[in-house]
Amino acid sequence: MKVLCLGNNSAQTDKLTDNLASQNQSINHGLLSDNDLVISEGFYHTSVYDIPPEKIVMLSKKFDRIIVLDQSVETWDHPTAYYNTINLKKHIDNLEFQNS
Repeated sequence: MKVLCLGNNSAQTDKLTDNLASQNQSINHGLLSDNDLVISEGFYHTSVYDIPPEKIVMLSKKFDRIIVLDQSVETWDHPTAYYNTINLKKHIDNLEFQNS
């Protein structure tokens, strides 16, 4: 399974992705910042800081699951980035929210 985790641009995003990968006996391939890469089985993470929202929508087609990580709005550099991430639900059918 190919999973893309969306979060803020902190080290916490990588840690949460690591945890999810471990829980699923998988691997965290780390930060994804280019939508032209060949995607292997496993977990990746990115943010609207790394890839613009419209490109995340295109990139999402390469993944089986898209998970918005459970990070409070206060942990984001700017609330707009948080809301831009949440609003991706309007454009990505298989987007889910962690712990929801």
